[in-house]
Amino acid sequence: MIVCLTCHKENQADARFCCWCGVPMLIGGVTGRLPSQTALYNGRYEVIELLGQGGMGAVYKVQDLHVQRIVAVKEMSQSGLSDRELQDAIQAFTREATLLANLGHRSLPHIYEQFEENGRRYLVMEFIDGVTLEHYWETCLQQGKQIPISHILDIGIQLCEVLDYLHRQQPPILFRDLKPDNCMLTPQGRIYLIDFGIARLLKPEQQKDTMALGSPGYAAPEQYRQATSIRSDIYSLGAVLHQLLTGEDPSSSPFHFQPFSINCPLLEDLVMRMVEAD
Repeated sequence: MIVCLTCHKENQADARFCCWCGVPMLIGGVTGRLPSQTALYNGRYEVIELLGQGGMGAVYKVQDLHVQRIVAVKEMSQSGLSDRELQDAIQAFTREATLLANLGHRSLPHIYEQFEENGRRYLVMEFIDGVTLEHYWETCLQQGKQIPISHILDIGIQLCEVLDYLHRQQPPILFRDLKPDNCMLTPQGRIYLIDFGIARLLKPEQQKDTMALGSPGYAAPEQYRQATSIRSDIYSLGAVLHQLLTGEDPSSSPFHFQPFSINCPLLEDLVMRMVEAD
């Protein structure tokens, strides 16, 4: 039997529509379809709205009715996955929860719990009131505004601090997917790293990753050779800084970063060295 997430009554496991209220049964691998007011986890969580959706799943803004606070709930995607891919996805999802639960940094969201319901996995985390760095960058472009260098430096320093924290863990933690879409910017100017779905613990004896992962334009060349190190995150940080300083989207021309001038030679040189292929 499977429970309808709308009326909470039981249906046959293969039912496509609820026999009680008639709404489509939210089963299978597709994420991002939970309507507002959907109750999860024995009624503790109530969906407010969908915040975003990507290849790894969907994220909702949710009310925690037990402690009366707003949280973010990540729903794992299972769409189109083979049994082996589903197993890998579950491991990555669980790894993300475990990694974040054991970390404590002002630029990392708190993890409250994880649970499984109706064959789906959910991760409950701190709700960050803000926008992605990608959205902020695109808005500035559309308005014909340049992001002040002082603001870019502040963002860069915060990213350096949280990456340094991750890299100093024992063993070091590689983020492996640093890009503006995985950074949240609050109205107060604080940066948060989100989506640890492909982060991994660095094992010196492990020369190759399980698979080549990362986002085109931001992923270092060695990630396509299935071998990452701390330097891979530094490359990605350089790509982000180059994008913010120049307005050029690295995903449109991966591995090709044009020299630029902002009347700050030390910063220009630093960023160009960060994105060197070697």
